[in-house]
Amino acid sequence: MRRPLIAGAAAGVVATGGLAFAVNAAATTTTGACHGAKIRDVIAKKDVGHGAPAEWAYLKLFRTVTVKCTAPGVYEITLKDKGVLVTIKGAGTPNGTGGTIAHTVPGTVNGTYNLTATGKLDVPAHRDTTLGSTAYVQSLFPKDSVVTGKDYSWKYVTCGGAEHWEDASSNDDGKGAGAGNITGKIFPRCLKHHPTKPPVTPTPTTPTPTGSASPTTPPGEAPAPTPVPSDLPVTG
Repeated sequence: MRRPLIAGAAAGVVATGGLAFAVNAAATTTTGACHGAKIRDVIAKKDVGHGAPAEWAYLKLFRTVTVKCTAPGVYEITLKDKGVLVTIKGAGTPNGTGGTIAHTVPGTVNGTYNLTATGKLDVPAHRDTTLGSTAYVQSLFPKDSVVTGKDYSWKYVTCGGAEHWEDASSNDDGKGAGAGNITGKIFPRCLKHHPTKPPVTPTPTTPTPTGSASPTTPPGEAPAPTPVPSDLPVTG
């Protein structure tokens, strides 16, 4: 199984790729000897795919981790990420086929990761959100606890649905058939927000003839008088 790619941003104000935000919250519920938790953090990072260079997009994600206690010391965990991306022009395409991202384009991200754990839940007040997603979940438990990753899927879609890529446990870590790819393709209606269209070469025009009557004079109106240069010598 791959080393999960999603990592976090530290609590407090974070700025990455022009994105700034702040969130850090955790709530724990207890029922007898069995207790769970719901943890929320915000992620700011460069995402890593399989291209070269591998860091192919800036991410801003809101993360929710739900820890459900199924028996004392036994947990079912669901990590969910939801947010936005901005591709990095010139980076390698994420599915590792050797392409290069052609344009900076925006998009969305939705991820789900299921895990199990045995041990004792001990959520720190300040999580180390620079960790990868499995290590991030592991940090919610003491080191002698066992955290095991199961199925996962992070889906990336660029503006207007122009391109998509799914990084999942079911498609060879985003390299299998049908995983898709993101190359920086531009969807036309996104251009007004991200004007990456090449400059247009002006079309040559024929000079307007000069004369006593301008061709642009509206019908029924006298042509505008021809201006007289003010620096001519006075005669008389």
